[in-house]
Amino acid sequence: MAVNGRAITDAQAHLWKAESPDWPWVPGRKPQLPEPFTIERLLALMDEGGVDRVVIVPPSWPGDRNDYALEAAKRYPNRFAVMGRLPIEKREQAAALLPKWKEQPGMVGVRLTFQAAMEKLLTEGHARAILSVPAHDERRALARKVVAQGLSVRATERAARWAGAQTKPRKARRVDPALADRARTALEAMTGADVKVTDTRIEIPFADEVALAELVESLEARN
Repeated sequence: MAVNGRAITDAQAHLWKAESPDWPWVPGRKPQLPEPFTIERLLALMDEGGVDRVVIVPPSWPGDRNDYALEAAKRYPNRFAVMGRLPIEKREQAAALLPKWKEQPGMVGVRLTFQAAMEKLLTEGHARAILSVPAHDERRALARKVVAQGLSVRATERAARWAGAQTKPRKARRVDPALADRARTALEAMTGADVKVTDTRIEIPFADEVALAELVESLEARN
């Protein structure tokens, strides 16, 4: 089905069955469409639209379950792959699942959905700290530790530094322009030179050794 040698992949599609006793939905969550969106329905639309493959992202309303998506990947391995849902609010369970996550046939990654009750489990601050660790295996280990132990952002940053994280130097804060002007005026009066004051340094130019000696004498005379 590839056109001009290029395969078309849809990076996200939801699949779900009708609500039933063995497929209950999370209270308060509803699907995007009133009727089920099944494997067969998606396949027909893919063929109609010329889409070769689809990454299935299980929706949130059935809860953290991936069985129907994995069924699609098992039945049609050349058409479907799965970004599975991980129960991050169940820390020990999530930490146990991660090491062998991609051993599930058709599973290619993790989809995390942060509902209000989960926001404190893994935040943007956690993600920045984890991604600052250079080694892939160390990043994975730290991510599992954060989920399993419920580390705070500060604790995660400390753990990331122990794992070799590269920290960026802080930007210098701008000094008060009025204060910088006072410093420049005072130094020019003392030295007779054209002084430059920036946010992080004071520059006093001199032409040669004689001028430098005169500058030093001017400064020493103020002591």
